[in-house]
Amino acid sequence: MKDDLKRAETTSLPLTLLILLVAFGSLIAAGIPLLLSATTVAAAFGLLQLVSQWVPFNSAASAIVLLIGMAVGIDYSLFYLRRVREERAAGHDVREALRITARTSGHAVVASGLTVMVCMTGLLFTGVDVFKGLTAGTVLVVGLAVLGSVTVLPALLAALGDRADKARMDLLEPGGHGNAWLVVAAP
Repeated sequence: MKDDLKRAETTSLPLTLLILLVAFGSLIAAGIPLLLSATTVAAAFGLLQLVSQWVPFNSAASAIVLLIGMAVGIDYSLFYLRRVREERAAGHDVREALRITARTSGHAVVASGLTVMVCMTGLLFTGVDVFKGLTAGTVLVVGLAVLGSVTVLPALLAALGDRADKARMDLLEPGGHGNAWLVVAAP
């Protein structure tokens, strides 16, 4: 399990960064989802040290927390980043774009996170101790990802403003204007 987890860390994080670079075309914008997910996972592991006093928690649960934490942290960031970019392209300033994003993507993030958390609590009814640790870890990391996505992420985007799109990598986008995914998906 430890070898698999180590291999996942060494291959999945660079691949994730590469995919985010292609998707956003900006090193800073690509780093934001990774930053949110990494801090979410770190906070979850810190809080799980406290929770593990009452709930059995093992290495399998640690791997699940890492993988789910990275997935939802990146996913929820993408909801926000994409919508902010759309609103900025529509001519809104940063504050208005964030306000609109909070009403739309922010609600989607909260609904998605709550759905995952509620569904995971069903594992508590199995009575199996291993599932208690998995449930506690997953609910905690998803809850932290939601909290970070609707508080820290908008604050970070507000502080960065237009700088979130600095360090553009136009060679990843056709002609410097298009979307790299159009090239991938084009016949």
